[in-house]
Amino acid sequence: MTTRTKAALIALVIAALVGLVFSGLLYYKSVALAAGLNDSISCDVGSYSCDHALRSQYSKVAGIPTTAASAAFYFSIIGVLLGLFFAKDKREEQMLPAARYFVFTYALSVLYSAYLGYIAFVVLPIPCPFCIALYVANAGGLTAAMFMGPKLGEFFKSVGSNLGRFLSSRVVHSGVLVFAVGLVVLAYSYQWAVAQSRSQSQAESRKKGEEAAEEFSEPGDTIVPLDGLPRLGKPDATVTIVEFSDFECPFCEIFSQSIHQVHEAYPNDVAIYFVNFPLDESCNRRSSGLHANACFAAQGATCAQEQGDFWEMHDKLFEFFAAERDEGRKPVLTEESMLTFAADIGMDPEAFLGCLNSDYSKDKVVAQIELGFDAHLRSTPTWVINGHIRTGGHPFAYIKPQIDRLLELARGAAPPEKGAEAEPAKTGRGGQPVEAAPKARAVEGAPEAQPAEPAEADPEPQPAP
Repeated sequence: MTTRTKAALIALVIAALVGLVFSGLLYYKSVALAAGLNDSISCDVGSYSCDHALRSQYSKVAGIPTTAASAAFYFSIIGVLLGLFFAKDKREEQMLPAARYFVFTYALSVLYSAYLGYIAFVVLPIPCPFCIALYVANAGGLTAAMFMGPKLGEFFKSVGSNLGRFLSSRVVHSGVLVFAVGLVVLAYSYQWAVAQSRSQSQAESRKKGEEAAEEFSEPGDTIVPLDGLPRLGKPDATVTIVEFSDFECPFCEIFSQSIHQVHEAYPNDVAIYFVNFPLDESCNRRSSGLHANACFAAQGATCAQEQGDFWEMHDKLFEFFAAERDEGRKPVLTEESMLTFAADIGMDPEAFLGCLNSDYSKDKVVAQIELGFDAHLRSTPTWVINGHIRTGGHPFAYIKPQIDRLLELARGAAPPEKGAEAEPAKTGRGGQPVEAAPKARAVEGAPEAQPAEPAEADPEPQPAP
């Protein structure tokens, strides 16, 4: 073995170890983010951040994090290198298949790094420091591989004419086997960790929900008028949930998913009302301007309600802001976007646009904000369940025990007659009420259930001077 080959092998080992360390850290962060675990590894350098890249749509392929494939790749390189070190025959001609394998795999990794670099610097555009370290490691590995074997042009020329022979070599089979085993193990570990974390989180949320349900022995005493508010469910339902929300608030988007689960599970027993409470100074006199698009979004939802399509627009708006956050963009909700949503839903565009640009829609939003002030609202999302105030974007597992407890109390107080069925509620298109609804009661200052995860609620609006 020549000195040149030895130096190339040492460089390959260093590049593979560097790649394995940083890909391992990124894999760990992927698991932590997906599973909601505490992540003590910082990857922020100035405006650069790994978390943003790992939350983007480019971080997974078929549900498997790309960080798992990266770590498996470096495992395969190290596996082939170990085979060379322990091989009895270390002549140059015996090293050539391995050199070709290193050149081929590192060339592919450099091309993939170029693609990811474009995504990180141009599309997102918030580069990931650990990812940049991988790009450098891949470039170093390719350089070392070319020192060990043929030059890049000569390599592809020789492989092109003898591709079958190259792919059937023992080195390629060994490398692919190690990569496949590593990828399967890491992918399974990722899925297992996420499933375990979700199961534990569900159990904790359920327990906290059961503890919160103990408050229902006392009735609430804060009144929230519900006339004219959009509703899911029957107006005479046993349980009433009043949701104060902001379409630009990420935790409100989480809670909106829980609310849909509630409606699917209790279509006849729970009535859900929505109250706009945008944290936007353009319509909220006590807001510091946390969400610049929230008032306009609330107006759009209000105008959709006029055509019986509130809940369809509700979902469109939450999906829009969630997608903007996932892409790392600062959301800008335009009139054109609103009209696109309205067209997708099948609304009358002229009537919708006229409502959107009128004082009527803004006045309705401001009136709903005042309901929040009257209820001493401090954050979003805040929700009132049969007179008891809760805050935070809690999962369905937290809400369900409270609904079940209220239904038990209602059955104990007045058992339903056998065979009796509730008369279907009169609702318009999109589940809108067509008659005045009753009033919900909420306890002012009731103990708040702790959110399932930290920082569930947005900061409270600042008081007006």
